Amino acid sequence: MKRPHKVGLRPLISALHIIVDLVVVTGAPVSCGIIDRTPAMKRVLILALQTAALCAAAELPTAKPESVGFSSDRLQNLHSLIQNEIDQKQLAGAVTILARHGKVIDYRTYGQRDMEKSVPMTKDTIFRAYSMTKPLTGVAMMILYEQGKWLPWHPISDYIPEFAHLKVFNGFDGSGKMILIDPEHPPTIGEVMSHSAGFSYGFTQSPVDALYHEKRVLQSANLHEMIEKLATIPLNYQPGS
Repeated sequence: MKRPHKVGLRPLISALHIIVDLVVVTGAPVSCGIIDRTPAMKRVLILALQTAALCAAAELPTAKPESVGFSSDRLQNLHSLIQNEIDQKQLAGAVTILARHGKVIDYRTYGQRDMEKSVPMTKDTIFRAYSMTKPLTGVAMMILYEQGKWLPWHPISDYIPEFAHLKVFNGFDGSGKMILIDPEHPPTIGEVMSHSAGFSYGFTQSPVDALYHEKRVLQSANLHEMIEKLATIPLNYQPGS
């Protein structure tokens, strides 16, 4: 088996920093078609900024934006984006912080942290951050990738045998019974990592999601029980589609 090229974690982290820099410096939150037209992408950016603010526990020196390659004018796009979310009542409040080369160049609060009492947002406000298992799992998976333990095209059943015989939901027959078909190919680790393997969450009104509720997948006592339940539920769509 050919071992994956060891790219290391540092280049990946650097790439994320570059993306954030480009989003702010180029004004992408306002002008980029994808972000501008997709509210979910705005939420991702806002959540990332809020999370970054919570991680700024250490006191860092401040600097002017231009001294580390930012544009003060372009930063106004960020401020306008967040303030618009407040004005449109999509967020009660927010905290954003931008740092580069160990120097903070923008640190602001918006809106309120308690709307009932009209308490303004403060920089030490504590936010509840959802989905924090994802970055931890992502880092763990990249470490295993560097060790040559998996490749994106490996079937997940190589590692979780319970998923060896998954089916795909394909509508209903005349009697109202689910039609289940074989996947065009076994779902892979790469597809699981990119949320395109066919699994669902149980958050919608689809027939497959109804089974998630019926079997109480998210209420499983442990990971093994959850896997056993998922193995009996068809995929919502063909893997990779």
